[in-house]
Amino acid sequence: YDAVPDEDSPTGGKDHSWVKPIIHRCSTSLTAGVEEAQLFRSEKLIKRATDGVLRRICSTIAEIWADAMPVSMASEHRTHRLIGSWKRDVDVLMTWLDWPMWETCHPACPPQMFCYIPTWPWGVEWTEMDPDDIDMAPRCIDRTTGSLILPRF
Repeated sequence: YDAVPDEDSPTGGKDHSWVKPIIHRCSTSLTAGVEEAQLFRSEKLIKRATDGVLRRICSTIAEIWADAMPVSMASEHRTHRLIGSWKRDVDVLMTWLDWPMWETCHPACPPQMFCYIPTWPWGVEWTEMDPDDIDMAPRCIDRTTGSLILPRF
């Protein structure tokens, strides 16, 4: 593979164009064997969505990795700045992904209950209200009865 940093980069090592092949390989390897010509429209949408999410994850991680390569030679101050920058990058990625796996019940549910991460408005009367107005916060649900305990903050 030719994906290596250009030590003679005119940008002082800040040129991460060499990472592009790595990002491409990372973001397409899971679906590379899927031929879009053989897919229905809805399947193409799923494949493209998967590729897009992988591209976002892979590019964030690869850029952090590329930044980290010379960090052993950086000053302590520069290292702390980079770590702060990487944390912000990961926070932005996690916000963009908006995956519920990072959510949990606060406070933790008692043993007779489990933390339900809503994918459907459980316990909410269905109306024509705006779906964004429905409280989809994690909540404890009784394992036996299915009764909800609304979140306390």
